[in-house]
Parts: sequence; structure tokens; C-alpha cells
Amino acid sequence: CYPCPPGSSCSLEGLFEAEECPPGTYRSDPEIGGFGSCIPCPQGTWSKNWQLREKGECTRCPTGVVCPLDGMTAPCSFDDLPQPFEPVVNFKGMPAFEYEFPIETMPQPFTLDECLALNSKSKHTDKQEFYYGELVPPYIDILGRGPHFRESDDLSIKYQSTAKCYRNAQPDGSLLYMRMADYYGPQYDIQTGFFHQGYGSSLLLNQMYAVSPPKGFDIRLTYYRGKGNGFIDLPKSRRFEPAFNCTKGFKLFNSTLVRHDVKRVVYTHPLHDYEGGYDIEKCPTFDPQLNCYIDVTFELHPPGECCNVEKFRQRAILLAADQFYHGTCESDKICAEGRSSEPEAKPCDDSFICDEGTSLENSLKYPCPAGFICGFGTTPDTKLEAPSGQLSHLCDEGRYCNRMISEVGNEVCPRNYICPTGTADPFEGRLANDGLLRMLPSPFSDESIHLHYLHGENFGFYCDHEMKCAASTKPSLKKRFQTSWKLPDETDSILEYLTRQQKPFSISMNEATQLEATCERDKKSHFIQQAINRNDCNCHSKFLILAAIYRLWKCTSINPLDDLGLGEPTVPSMGNGKRDFWYSDSRVHLDRQSATAMDPSMEPFGLNWGEGKVCKFLPSNNKISLTQGRIPHSRDSPIHARGIPSESKGYLEFEDVAETGNVDVRFPIRFTWQSFLVFANYFELKTSAVDEFKRERDAVAAGKRSNIDPFVFDIFKSIQLIEQYGEKLEQFAYLEATNTSSSLSIELSYVDAKNSSALYALAGR
Repeated sequence: CYPCPPGSSCSLEGLFEAEECPPGTYRSDPEIGGFGSCIPCPQGTWSKNWQLREKGECTRCPTGVVCPLDGMTAPCSFDDLPQPFEPVVNFKGMPAFEYEFPIETMPQPFTLDECLALNSKSKHTDKQEFYYGELVPPYIDILGRGPHFRESDDLSIKYQSTAKCYRNAQPDGSLLYMRMADYYGPQYDIQTGFFHQGYGSSLLLNQMYAVSPPKGFDIRLTYYRGKGNGFIDLPKSRRFEPAFNCTKGFKLFNSTLVRHDVKRVVYTHPLHDYEGGYDIEKCPTFDPQLNCYIDVTFELHPPGECCNVEKFRQRAILLAADQFYHGTCESDKICAEGRSSEPEAKPCDDSFICDEGTSLENSLKYPCPAGFICGFGTTPDTKLEAPSGQLSHLCDEGRYCNRMISEVGNEVCPRNYICPTGTADPFEGRLANDGLLRMLPSPFSDESIHLHYLHGENFGFYCDHEMKCAASTKPSLKKRFQTSWKLPDETDSILEYLTRQQKPFSISMNEATQLEATCERDKKSHFIQQAINRNDCNCHSKFLILAAIYRLWKCTSINPLDDLGLGEPTVPSMGNGKRDFWYSDSRVHLDRQSATAMDPSMEPFGLNWGEGKVCKFLPSNNKISLTQGRIPHSRDSPIHARGIPSESKGYLEFEDVAETGNVDVRFPIRFTWQSFLVFANYFELKTSAVDEFKRERDAVAAGKRSNIDPFVFDIFKSIQLIEQYGEKLEQFAYLEATNTSSSLSIELSYVDAKNSSALYALAGR
């Protein structure tokens, strides 16, 4: 007797051969677990292949997708693949498919305006479903349907005799298919240079076929498995990469795939019926002896009218299924296997974000960032070129979006408040912070104003940033793409197959998206500048409060920074937050020990840390930064922070007076209008401020308070920034003397243009 090998099951006695683990299961070496029967692949993964030998060989599900079942074998289905454009006509005011009518009774076509107006009545209100224009040959089936469409009117057509109204709910495939295409990228053979063994089918008991290795396969590297057997190490891109793209396949009508369960008659398009054949209405019965369809009434028909209808004439046929023609996407192969109508995976839920390998339990783990709208299938990507990234869509004006304070996540602005675009919390006065999240330069770093033509006889004075924001909303630019060339990067493992070619490759980018990526869309800097001009916002005070608390953190921190979630920057209820991966280079931890203590698994993925604690800070006569200069109190300088007592001595040095236990530097600060408090360390201040802010914010929302105490507000916001950015804050802003004739002339300034917008974020509510 021999031990049962990995990838097989020997659950019964007296076996003379092992049973292969079927698709969706695995079994590892008995010495490291996995005894008995094959184990289902865990939620968050899937597999179509036989004989997997460990859990790691189950394929991770893409970002923006939930895999809610154990042992999944069909993450997507044939119905998720891209659909063709189908012509529709006006049947009593309702759209009906053109191929449902013979020419003699064909309803009137829709006009251009009537066609596009149907989109407002469509159940798919978030995307276009009706199009007006023409199909682009050569891929047009006998029903007049095709995958390639060109918008046009009757005066601008190029390929057809007239423009028509077309319907297509998923020209690029379903959300599920699109997420898989972005994640798995081009087909395996395009990326690696040789074919994999193919996907198995759970419908077959065994797929160990005696086949030879495909061309180009190096047999010395590993033994070759039969079709559908063994692990396929699929390349994948966790972050969206424009160059990791592929050409999607398409469906066309195949008249031989008649659906016998549905006897439905349709009519071919006379300009595209290149097959010819029988007319099912005139000769509905097939005679096997004559090998032809006949008229059961034995009525005589002229030649070519019934059984041998010539090409390019309309005829009645039975509805048949579509045939899928593969493109270059690996997802084409994954989804086209079988014809299951119900996929086992699903897009990520509305108002939430899903990382790769998301299970049902973790599907509601990461709420959408406040001030943004996350639709179904949202990914953690932070760049706007990602088709469903978490920062793609700001909350609409007149509403506020915050899943942490609302079960709906998208609420109407309450009375006595205004909600501009990107409002996160009207009671707190919080916007989305679009510019800071994407590390944009300040809109006011270039103060040059130009006269711009708007429309008609209207002109206006605008800076370049404002004009770029306006241009990004133009419909014409949303339809234009610009091609750029990128040199291969040997450090990019995702694009390894392009790197091997040793030549530049092209990337097509939408022109509107390119402009939008440079635009602070919630206009937070603009609102804060207005507040400063009205003297409603004391930026000096807010910055100095931040500097004081930052120094306390640098000296007394005993815990790592919060393990914030990859969406809304709050600590998730379970597991790790993964924010440092998705917002790379946005946070610097105090030291390596605290960084790895937050999440040890993140160390290989770019954790950043500083040199450790500092309790003595250098004085300066002309500059105040987070780590330099004496922080003035109200009796010390016209430029001061509300709530900084004279006992602070400028927070230049902290001394630990604790005899035992935790650090105690006796940090004095005005905590509320009514109270000055002394805190032992940063953790103690953080705990008190977070609890008090939450209590007061809830009271404002309930109408029991008119506003949040300004001292509590400033302290809480400073703590939020420290937890979200750590030592990265040192690069954002400082105060310096700009008028050498007076040391009291201190204005806001910036370290560099890259991070300048952060200062406005510090000053704003």
C-alpha cells in the first residue's frame, strides 16, 4: 500500500487507484494536514481544474468581486460575456427587436432623439443602454446584430444605408466579466509564450487525457498534465494597469444552435443573411426522406421560396443560441466554459470596496470613502483611470455620502445645511478631501489668471486649474482618447511579458479622465480660501495645534498607527486594513517596529517608517514646522494657537516624569471651551478626544447641540491626520517668516508643489 498522493482522495478502504480531487477542491500532503476527502477551495477563491495539491493552488477572485461560496468552479458564466448590439424599432412606443417582425409588418424606426430618450426610461439608469448609429462590418450576423458600433446620424454614416436605434445592456460584458478581464489580463499564452493545459469541467468524472505538451512547452521544467488537470499559475494585476489590457471577444448568432426548449420564430435581415436556406413559416416541417422542410398542406411553392431560399432575402427561422468568439482576454476562456446562467461570484456590494480574494464574511468589511459614491463592483484602486476605482465618483451636490453614519450611504442633505459636491458629513462640515487623498498639488500653486472664452458672448477670468476641471466634464472629451508610449520597466512583474519585448508599448487614455486626474473635484481648497478671506478660519491656530499634538506623538507613542481600512480611513471590525498598500507612499510610521506591529504581512509591500521617537525639537526664529520652532501661546505672539497655554514652553522638549508604567510628559492643552486638561501621553489624549468628538457629533446630528466644540474639533482632526499620514505630515506644510522687516509677518507656505494641497486640508473643516 502507498500513501495517497496530494491532489487525490483515498477516503475508502481497498482502493487500487487514487481518486482525483474534482474542480473546486484540493488535498495537500497528509503530513501537513488534509487527511481523508478532498477539501473545498475556501471562499474568496475558485478553481476549474482537477488534482489541486494545496489551498494556495486555488485561484484568488479579482478585486471588486465577492466569491461567497466554498468550492467554487464557475465564478462567471456565458451570460456575463459581451453582448452584441441589437436593432430595435418603435412598437407602440416601446422598443422591440427588429428581428421579431417580417418586412411587411415592420414598425416605424426610432428617430435619434426618440432613441436616446429611451435611456431615461431604462432600468439600467446608471449607464447607457440605447444607442443611435450603425454597425461596423465585417462581424454582423444574419439577424443584423453585431459587436462593433459607431455613433452616427443619417448624414454621417459610413458603413450602412441608414442609421438605426440599437440596444445593448452590456457591450463590454457584465461587471463581473469586466473585473475579471482587468484582473487576469491577456491570455496565458500571450503573457508566458506557451499555452496552459486548459480548464476542466465538473461535468466530467475524469479529464486525464493522453495529449502531448503544447508547442513551446519546455518539458524539462515540469511534467505536463492532461487537459483540465493541475494548477494554473495565472498572472494577475491587483492594481489596475492600463497596459495590462486585452481585446474582449464577442457573440454572434449561430443558426445551427437551435434552442429546442423554446420554439420562437425570428426573421433574418435581408442585407446580412449570407446563409440562405429554409423558411420555417412557409415550410414548418422537416422531412428526413427529402432532407428538406416541407409544407404540411402540400401547397406548391415556387423554387427558392420555401426550402432553398436564396441569400440576402428575409426568411423566418427558429431562434438559436449565440456562439462566442474568443478575444485575447483570459476571462473569455474562464467565463465561456459551460453555459451556466448563474455565476457563483458576484460584484462587490453597493457602497463597499472589495480587495482580491474577498469572501462573503469580508464583503462588507471596507465601506466607501466618505464623500464618494461606490457602485457595484468597486475596486480599491485610487487612480481615476481605473474603471471602477473607489475615488472615481464624488457624492452628488445636494446629498451627503457616508456609509459610517448612514445605512443607505447616500442621503439627502438635511435642513439648515448645504451639501456641495463631495460632501462627507454636513453635521461635521466635512468634504471628501479629494485633493489630499490623491496627493494633488495645490490649485493655488499657479496663481496666473487668464481670460477664457466660455460660450456665446460670455468670457471669464479663470486659473488653469479651474479650466482643466471645467474641460474634464465636456462630453466631447469623454469620447476622445490619447495614445502615449511607455518604456518597459524591469521591476514591474505585472508587465513582465511586455518587458521581455524590449520595446515601447502604447497606452490609450481618455482625455477627460486625464484632465480630471489633475483636478481637485470637491473644490475644498476653494471653500477654505473663502473661509480664510472671511476670517471664519484661523489656519495658524489649526496648524499649531497639529504641530503640538504631532510632537506629543513623536515622543510618547506606545502603539502603532491605526491599521486603517483601504476605503474609509477607519479601523475595520476584523482583519487588516491594507491601506498602506493601496495608498502607497501616503503614510510614514514612527519606526520599523511600530510599522510591522500594525500589520507584519505588509512589510514586503512598501511599508514606510522613520527613525523612531524624538522628544527634543530644535528652536527657530523664522520657521515653525511640525518638528522645528517654538509653538507660541496667546500671550507670546500675535500668531498663536487657541488653547496653547504658557505652561507648554513652546513644546520644544518633553520630559518623562513617570516613575513606573507608561510615559507621562504632562502635556497641557485646552480641551474644550470650559477646560484645560493635562494628558500623560498621546494615547491618553487620543482616547479622550475620539470619545468626546463622537459624543458631540452625534448630539449635533440629533439636534441637541448647535455645533462641535472648536477645541475638541481641532484636536480630533489633528489626531485623524496623524493616524492617516504619520511622519508624512512633515512634508506637507510649515509656517515661515516671509517679510524680513518684521518677524511677526508669518504666512502659510509650502514645502513643495506636490503636497501643497494638504495645508488647506489641515486648515479646513
